[in-house]
Amino acid sequence: MYKLSIAVPTKDRFDYLKYLIDAYLEINTEYIELVISDNSNTNELCFDYLKKISNNNIKYYHSQVQMSQAENCNYAISKCNGKFVTLLGDDDCISAKILDVTKYMEEMNIQSSYFTKIIYRWPDVELSKENIRNKLTANAHLRIPVVTGKITSLNTTDELVRCLQEGFHRLGKMPRVYHGIIEKKILDTVYTKTGTYFPGPSPDMASSVALSLVVSSHVIIDYPYIFSGQGFNSAAGLGLRNKHKGNLSEIHFLPKNIEDLWDNRIPKIWTGETIYIISAISALKSMSREDLINKTDFSNHYANFLSNHREYKSMVIDKIHENDISLYLILFRVFLIHIRKWLSLIKWNFLKRSKKEKNLNYYKVPNSIMAAKIADSKIGNL
Repeated sequence: MYKLSIAVPTKDRFDYLKYLIDAYLEINTEYIELVISDNSNTNELCFDYLKKISNNNIKYYHSQVQMSQAENCNYAISKCNGKFVTLLGDDDCISAKILDVTKYMEEMNIQSSYFTKIIYRWPDVELSKENIRNKLTANAHLRIPVVTGKITSLNTTDELVRCLQEGFHRLGKMPRVYHGIIEKKILDTVYTKTGTYFPGPSPDMASSVALSLVVSSHVIIDYPYIFSGQGFNSAAGLGLRNKHKGNLSEIHFLPKNIEDLWDNRIPKIWTGETIYIISAISALKSMSREDLINKTDFSNHYANFLSNHREYKSMVIDKIHENDISLYLILFRVFLIHIRKWLSLIKWNFLKRSKKEKNLNYYKVPNSIMAAKIADSKIGNL
């Protein structure tokens, strides 16, 4: 039995996927399988590449029938045979030390683990001038944080409650199969309950919420075993150039019934904020925990939405009034969000100028496998 299955849903992005395949091959182990679910319109490049490799531990499935993002992820997970599973994007990469995690999880009977994130921005990423965080780094860039190797156990219910109180605008420290590692039998528990591994349109948020209700042992490891890639057409890449938004009917990778899933308290537009909270609500319903939906702080959702999307302010103001929430409260929270962003920028600039910046920054890094090699060599063993 495989110790770890790496599930990779992909579509029309072999230029990224190739490097993830190469990174897997360099680990050269029989204990990890690579499972690729390819929904590309044409797959000749990938098929020919894998044919030359001829590795029995790479499982490749191709379908031209259009799938939503969640359906493609679901299919990839369904084909995994490992004791543990991680889900990666095709522009992500893995550390050569990733088996160390599964060994630890198995020895300590841990069901879920998540790691310090290293972000790699591909050379094709374009950055918007108006987005404040884009001023911190550039494309073809790798940022390596200071890590300690410390392992911290967390209560998944506490993490879920914290996220719902924030209006589900981020995953926080909840369990996750995307960029985390989950025991397969725990994923199967969610599937048995809901009929899918991803009970919502945004796979990462839907899965994290559902897993938080079934995982009993969850740890955060301060070490980067998985590297988050940001390519041009990824969700992160769209966000970096301020394009992660649009009408629901125009987003081809959303479920066909997305409008039926929509909660009337949420502005009816596709953005990172709206799709996250809709996915969380969908997951809570699927897991029969509607009671938690009413504990969600929608005012925090409105504040985060408004701070990032002033062009849709009329939509969110309508929702604020419909739900009898103080507009002054929302505007005050928007003000606090912007203050935190500016303080973060000031702090970064101060550290950079005073040469006290402890994070390592590398520029002109050509691809994800090179980024992973640099990170592994600089961090070393802890």
